[in-house]
Amino acid sequence: MNTVDEEPWEEDDCPDKDSGLESLNGSSEEEDELTHRIVAQVEFYFSDENILRDSFLLKHVRRNREGYVSLKLMASFRKVKSLTKNWELVREALRTASTRLEVNAEGTKVRRREPLPEHDETAPSRTVVAFPLVDRVTVEAVAEMFSRCGPISLLRLLRPGGPVPPCAKRFLQRHPEASGCSAAVVEFENHEAASLAVRQASPLLRVLPLAVSAPHGDAGDGRAKHARRAPGAATCSPPQLAPRHKCHSQGDVSASGLWVKKRSDCVGPVLRQPRGPDGTRGFHDRACLAPS
Repeated sequence: MNTVDEEPWEEDDCPDKDSGLESLNGSSEEEDELTHRIVAQVEFYFSDENILRDSFLLKHVRRNREGYVSLKLMASFRKVKSLTKNWELVREALRTASTRLEVNAEGTKVRRREPLPEHDETAPSRTVVAFPLVDRVTVEAVAEMFSRCGPISLLRLLRPGGPVPPCAKRFLQRHPEASGCSAAVVEFENHEAASLAVRQASPLLRVLPLAVSAPHGDAGDGRAKHARRAPGAATCSPPQLAPRHKCHSQGDVSASGLWVKKRSDCVGPVLRQPRGPDGTRGFHDRACLAPS
């Protein structure tokens, strides 16, 4: 499971000057632990679960033809900066310990070893938002609570006044009450786990789906109802054409019989007059055409 602690990534200014290599003044175990945490955090930013949802980082990845991103930029991300303010230490950690990322020959940029994943359109339907949470809640506590519903793919904590990931902005517009408290965005690996989390919500903790789907019986926007039926249109028989006016006849009448009946009802009686030998419309019309 991938997580984002208290505050998600944000766009910070890149440091203009380097502070030199840091000295931990500690044991090799502490150095290894710091290296591991740096690698884990940067690998998360480039992971399949995060990269397509981080529009800022994705923009920089696509800007470079080979997918490289500045190491100074990555070192300026808040969670990396909380570990070290030295971008060169980040470079050395990724060079020596990362199996998913690679640093360029100049030692100034980093990229994924694998191509970018395809966009996953099912993620919103597998995601729930839980609120309100206590102010000092931890990622571990939220993960432990929701892991009972099923495997978690991604978990983010949102703080009041903090940055909001793009996937949650529309939800907060629908539920502004969630903006004033701590909340968790939990993406499960399957839809069943997300549905179970919603059903098991308590009165003190609201758990709502990230994506809203209107019920099939909703009489709201007809265009939305048509869009929901569209995927199954290929399996349904085309609608039968019905006459504009109702037929009040009784008994079993075929379609052709209905058509003939309507035509006969619409046509009035026609009075046919005799024609003369020369093809005119009768003697009365003939008299009208004769000179006086």
